[in-house]
Amino acid sequence: MTSTNMTREKLPAGDCLCNYCAAKCCRYFALAIDTPDCAQDYDYMRWYLLHEHASVFVDEGVWYILVHTRCKHLQADNLCG
Repeated sequence: MTSTNMTREKLPAGDCLCNYCAAKCCRYFALAIDTPDCAQDYDYMRWYLLHEHASVFVDEGVWYILVHTRCKHLQADNLCG
């Protein structure tokens, strides 16, 4: 498997875009959460972060909880199984 910034436009005829995937999005998921606006909201966020493999981030003003966990269908070759 080749790891590169392959795009559909550069894909050789007959090749599969999945062959160039590093499967980054198959190693976590993120869900939007309400923007914290009181002490209790921050307490909930602290509780989230007490769990292994959990992170909180803000992207373009939207708050997310991110869980670093591998998809159970991800195979060693980074393809879905």
